[in-house]
Amino acid sequence: MSLELCSRAFFKQYFAETLLGFHVDAVPNIRLRLCRIYPQIQRILRPSDRPLKVLLDSSIRSLYMKERDRDVIVEWHKVCVRPLYSIIIIIIITPKTRNQRSLVVERLF
Repeated sequence: MSLELCSRAFFKQYFAETLLGFHVDAVPNIRLRLCRIYPQIQRILRPSDRPLKVLLDSSIRSLYMKERDRDVIVEWHKVCVRPLYSIIIIIIITPKTRNQRSLVVERLF
């Protein structure tokens, strides 16, 4: 995969948009693989990569809304939903006051 073969800047400039466009591919195995690499793409993006973050978010949402293949749906839940549950649990348990909790939530999202 190009994520291991080239620099972050090169990947973002030449591959990211095309890769994130595969959420509408007709082949379920392509969409399944895309689900598996969403976390890697998310780690590569920096706060200054706002257009790519928006594209990633729309790709994830579109896949969630339109997906019909059972295996892709299961993989999507593993990659996108389970990590959110662990973040929510950490937010609820860790901060002691409501104000601290809201600050943590603002930093995450």
